[in-house]
Amino acid sequence: MDKQLILYITNRKFNDAGNNYQEKYVEFDPATPNPDTLPHNRRNDSLFRFEGYQVYQLKDATVSAADITDPGKARLVFQCDIQNGVTKLVNWTFDPNLGGNKGEVMVDGADKGITHSFILTEDKFASGDVRLINHKQYYYLAVSYAYNEWKKFKSLTSLDAEAGQRKPYLQGRTNIKHILQFHIYRWENVQNANYNEGPVITRIQGQGNGGMIIEMDSKSVAEILSNSGRYAQ
Repeated sequence: MDKQLILYITNRKFNDAGNNYQEKYVEFDPATPNPDTLPHNRRNDSLFRFEGYQVYQLKDATVSAADITDPGKARLVFQCDIQNGVTKLVNWTFDPNLGGNKGEVMVDGADKGITHSFILTEDKFASGDVRLINHKQYYYLAVSYAYNEWKKFKSLTSLDAEAGQRKPYLQGRTNIKHILQFHIYRWENVQNANYNEGPVITRIQGQGNGGMIIEMDSKSVAEILSNSGRYAQ
């Protein structure tokens, strides 16, 4: 689209390197303390689970996943996460020079649910006019991340494993992908709709939604809620 770029996030089942199909990634964390003295119903949660996505614009093709914390090389353009009350995740690392633990904010989650498509209109590395330029190459990197915080870590000096989860944020490794986009715009392919727009449809008869996501207007929602006996629960 003219000076706009639409990106989609998918997880492919057939990819041997992928482990987040249907966003059901789960991984055991052996560092989680679970002494035998803890009763079974009070054991610490030792599983990392998929939490969200982060997408960065890269300065150029040489930037890797190891550089995403450097704002001179990578800048966040999109973030989404499961709506579960989890927002800001801080990983703690012991710094011998400080003699204590140093926190780093890994993600500040929106907590508004997972989104699989989004639109970009700005070049995060541009100065002055930041709008995307047609026919220009842009580089992006997508990261999925998992979350486990069996106990919030609050100590600035402790090295004890039972002091809490030092690293609740777990960045994906094999599912990191570089995306090279050629931003091309042709007059003969002008779209007569903007991103996320669609026709308003009224069902006359039949049932089902064809496998598509339906966004109902407030009038339809009110009718369903006021006539719950007529509709499937």
